Parts: sequence; C-alpha cells; structure tokens
Amino acid sequence: MCVDCDYPTLLRTAGLSPTCNRLAVLAVLTRSAAPLTTREVLDSLDASAGAAMNRVTVYRILELLAHKGVLTRLACPDRVDRYCLGVSPLHPSHAHFYCQRCGNMRCLQPDSVRLETDQDASLGQVEAAQVLLAGTCSICLSRRQ
Repeated sequence: MCVDCDYPTLLRTAGLSPTCNRLAVLAVLTRSAAPLTTREVLDSLDASAGAAMNRVTVYRILELLAHKGVLTRLACPDRVDRYCLGVSPLHPSHAHFYCQRCGNMRCLQPDSVRLETDQDASLGQVEAAQVLLAGTCSICLSRRQ
C-alpha cells in the first residue's frame, strides 16, 4: 500500500500522461494491501462513482503500466496475473504469499524473505526478481481443524 503516492509524477517519470483512467487504476491498486487481478481492479472501479471503465481499457492500462515499470505483474499458480505497485523508494521490493486453497495473495514485509544479491557474473545484470511463496494460508488451515 502506498499512502503518499504522487500518481501524476509517478506516471510522468515513466513517460506517460496522467490520464483520468490511469490515475483511477493506480488509486485502486495503491489502496489495496494485496496485489489485485484485472477483475478485482475492474470491480473496484465499478464500485467507485464515476470511474466506470470497460474490461479491455483496464487490461490495456495494467499492461502499459507494467511494461513501463509503474506496476509489477505477478504470474500466479492459478494462471491469473495480479498487479501491484512497482518497486520504488515509496514501495520497496518484497515477496508475496499465495494460498493454493482460496487463491488469496498477500504482500509480505520487505525483510521477511531475503534474497542474496551476490550474482554469478556469467548471468549478466539482474534487474528484477519476483519471489512468490505458495502454500495454505492461516485462515484455510483453521477451517480444516
């Protein structure tokens, strides 16, 4: 979640115009504590007054923002991509936990999973990494008992 985001500056820094639709999509994603699917973004936009967009428009905005690095697209085991704010000083890199039972995903604290940054020089330069832990969430575990 990014409370103090300056969405127009974030978009301009990525070389994009701050259109009303892009700003609305960013607002939905940054208010969420978890990465969202395209459907969840669309549903949130439909719930807010005056922000109705069709599915194709939302999909194109998400793809563009991910391509420009404003958002991160997370490939999940259920084959449904989820989106969250890209890595920036206001939104540090962090791992995600995906529940294989209920399909919920949540962000983990940046220090909860550490990635060794020593790289094999033969790889080249690593510019991005995604860490996704999959298992059963505590809510689903409690339902089994």
